[in-house]
Amino acid sequence: MKKLLILLIFIIYSCGEIDYAESVEWEYYQDDLKEKIDNANCVDLQWEFEKASATSDAQRSIVGTDNSNLIGYMDQVLKEKGCY
Repeated sequence: MKKLLILLIFIIYSCGEIDYAESVEWEYYQDDLKEKIDNANCVDLQWEFEKASATSDAQRSIVGTDNSNLIGYMDQVLKEKGCY
């Protein structure tokens, strides 16, 4: 059991952070969304984040995947821009 726990901890730490920009399935979103996110100020970016959160279930029922990777990407951008 102890070996399993150590292995699990090692795996978690070795994975590092997810690159959400690569994991977002951009083809399911409007063509300019990534550019819009990358160039948004903190207020506009927070608005986009809230919209993505509110529409995640609808996105899943339409295309089969939710907005979790998009939300993760926006969270990374919010942090990089010093929004929080």
